[in-house]
Amino acid sequence: KFSDSFPVEYSMYNSYKSFFTNRFSILFDNTDHPFIPKIGTYLIFSGAFSKKTLFSDYDYSIYTLELKDYYNYKLLDRSITAVRFLLQWQTGDDIPFYAMPQLGESTGLREAGDGRFVDRAKMVLNVEQRFTIVKQSVMKFLTEFEVSPFIDIGTVAPSLSKISTGDLKYGPGLALRIVLRPQIVGTAEFAFGSEGMNTIVKINYPF
Repeated sequence: KFSDSFPVEYSMYNSYKSFFTNRFSILFDNTDHPFIPKIGTYLIFSGAFSKKTLFSDYDYSIYTLELKDYYNYKLLDRSITAVRFLLQWQTGDDIPFYAMPQLGESTGLREAGDGRFVDRAKMVLNVEQRFTIVKQSVMKFLTEFEVSPFIDIGTVAPSLSKISTGDLKYGPGLALRIVLRPQIVGTAEFAFGSEGMNTIVKINYPF
């Protein structure tokens, strides 16, 4: 059990379970679709603030800068370059590990399991080349079969200033997707890295 393996951390965090945060965001979005974009740019900067005076057990802030860009080659819908860059950092009180910035298969690094890397700051870069191999109408849906080689690059650190390129984790891979427009994506992703291969089957794009 966690309490047996980490008794000090368990006693420190066991009674602190109340989180109440307020988030403020600045957003720019000119992508052509909210779920399965083919062109455009998405940029957001947000700050989430937790205060003991506002029903939380911690005083801390988490800041997030995220940029996503989609380039549709010659507007032909056959080759789309998708790029995401994310920078996130936490200041203030030390908070439980499960509330800190995480890096794993659903948080930017598909070669590792969820929550594999945790610290007070993280940086992630994802690049995909989405090739549409087949496109045809099935019943009332425009159906596409997509093959997408990708690479995920990311790291975590104790603070924003201590993020180092020497600690980067690399995860190349390949995604096979069935896209049912206008809003359904089924995907199987195969990512490789220093810890072996990770297979992910889910709905929706990773970004």
